[in-house]
Parts: sequence; structure tokens; C-alpha cells
Amino acid sequence: MKNLNIYILVCDKYHFLIKPFCYLFNKFWGLDQKVIFLGYKKVTYELPSNFSFISLGSDLGPLKWSNPLIKFFNNLQESHFILGLEDTLLTGPFNKNIFSILIKELSNPDVGRIHLSRDIVTRPHYLYKKIDKDFSIIEAKEDALFRVSLGTWSIWNKEYFLKYL
Repeated sequence: MKNLNIYILVCDKYHFLIKPFCYLFNKFWGLDQKVIFLGYKKVTYELPSNFSFISLGSDLGPLKWSNPLIKFFNNLQESHFILGLEDTLLTGPFNKNIFSILIKELSNPDVGRIHLSRDIVTRPHYLYKKIDKDFSIIEAKEDALFRVSLGTWSIWNKEYFLKYL
């Protein structure tokens, strides 16, 4: 489960973000992680060796934006994956120790999503698990706004993702 694929949703009009995304990702996470862009029109330039691009077909517009994603993730063999957006760039070192702690939580069948940023601390939440004096895992309360959102990097259980997509 350690080598989760990372899927990055990319809109055609934001292709200009792909090159800086790749540069910052490889600088802060590393070249050893596979990253797959999911979009519509393929990029016309070569991506770094750890990146690839999968076209989801034709852009069906804002009322049917999830249809190609449902089809893609329904056919995915892996049970867990990381999902992010092209406009959410890494701006600092990736903490592999914390990531390995979070990966262990995936063995709990009740964990549907692990949010990989700190923005939950600004919304109603409670302590899930204290790891040490500097790191705790929190859970958004049931009534918290944006509890299930595609707007931030997350590790997803595929079944949970498809249920809410």
C-alpha cells in the first residue's frame, strides 16, 4: 500500500500549470513517485519520467463533470489512491514520516479519506489520534462544511470516493 498512485485532475485551460506542478512536485516529493494527470486534451510537450497524462475523453461541461471520473475510477484496480488538483502546488518538503503514519490508517475499514493538508483545523473537528507532541490526526465533524471535497489533496478509499462522487 506504500506506493499509492497520485492522480491530479487538470482542466484544459490550466495546462500552463502542469510544468510548474511537475517541477515543484519533483523538488519537494521526489522523482520516485508516479503521478498521473487526468484531463481531456493531452499535453503537447514531454512530461518528466515519473509523470503521465490520461485523457478522459471529451469535456462534458460543468453539469456532467463527474461522469468521466466515475467511469475512470470504477475501472481502477487499486483500492486506495491520492487525488489532487493541478492548481494545488507543493511549496515545501514532503514529510515521508508523517505520510507513512497516515498510510497505516488505511488498514482501518472505516477510513474513507485522509486529508493531506491542515485546513480541517479551521473547521469543526475532534481528535482522532495523537501521534506525538507535534502531530495529531483529527477528524472533521459530521456537520463540518466541505467535509468531503475534491478541493484538496487526499488519500481516498476508492469505494468511499465513488459513493460520494
